[in-house]
Amino acid sequence: MISSLILLATQAAAAAASDPASTILVTASRAAEPKKNAAASATVVDSIAIQRQGDPFVSSLLRLTPSAAVETGGPAGSFAEVRIRGAEANHTLLFIDGIRANDPAANDTPRFELLNADIASRIEVVRGPQSALWGSDAIGGVIAVNGTGNEAPAYSASAEGGSLGFARAAGSASLKSGPVDIAGAIGWQRATGIDSFDGEGDKDGYRNLSGRLRATWAPAANVEIGAHSHTHPQLDTLPPSAIAHEILQSREMLEDALGFEVPSFAYPHGFHCAKTRRVVQSLGFTSACAAMNAFSSSLDCVFSLARLTIRATTTTEELEAWLGGQGARVAPYPETLRTAASRLYRRARRGRTALGTVHAHPRAQVVRVN
Repeated sequence: MISSLILLATQAAAAAASDPASTILVTASRAAEPKKNAAASATVVDSIAIQRQGDPFVSSLLRLTPSAAVETGGPAGSFAEVRIRGAEANHTLLFIDGIRANDPAANDTPRFELLNADIASRIEVVRGPQSALWGSDAIGGVIAVNGTGNEAPAYSASAEGGSLGFARAAGSASLKSGPVDIAGAIGWQRATGIDSFDGEGDKDGYRNLSGRLRATWAPAANVEIGAHSHTHPQLDTLPPSAIAHEILQSREMLEDALGFEVPSFAYPHGFHCAKTRRVVQSLGFTSACAAMNAFSSSLDCVFSLARLTIRATTTTEELEAWLGGQGARVAPYPETLRTAASRLYRRARRGRTALGTVHAHPRAQVVRVN
């Protein structure tokens, strides 16, 4: 009776501490949004639920989420597979702190048996096909295991022992100083185990030592970071769908890494046209920079702001003149025939559109310093 009362009290406290309507999801749409606005079916296991559940393995926590089937091949440490909505195990895409973690050596199946719950602070499970956002590995769904630090300094340590030689210990700490946030954790587990074959032979033990360290830096208040495309193509030669793909890939990956919104865009090579400006504006950016190698002004179009390019050949005298508002033209000014002809030539040369490789890194550019 007492155990039942304690369990009910724990469940009530957990429900009060976690409001599903205000839970922020990232995995469901590649951008932060309230759970109630997400089109996908998703479950979030927060740090409070992980602590109160007390399971040593992430796979044990996933077993409790709807539509997720967890299969293990033996005692602790044995190969574990997670199937979402009946899909194959290699159709579940795993992210650890935003990094894809499917194992190519295991037919692209995530190695959930290696994930120590003691160093996880949040788990997002998105059910159903997510291939449009995350690729062919996400046919069944996406699981994101996060271990980021707290906003304020925090420290914790724990230890536990049990039967069959089981022992676990973990410690974590996070520190925030100005724009820098550093978080780290380490977890250790072991068990002498049992004989998984017939119970009479050698015991199948298990040992796991896991750690994580993450540091993030937020730029100063007078520095703005903007997206700059995913593979650095000539956007004005691409169709609108390809332009949107390039821009979104860059912005979403940068926002995942930086932890804040990226509101500005800078055209690769400075190439732009009315089509690219419309796409950038439709994607919710507040401004975009072209090249032009000129000063911007209050009359300049906010989605083709002029900028100055600093090259290796730029002298200190030129830079001093620019900082003093001299030595360059002032935008806006009419597009030259040479620029228009160059665009037509590049479009003719490109021919068939190519989207680039998905393994390229996003590009960022500081587009404005106040």
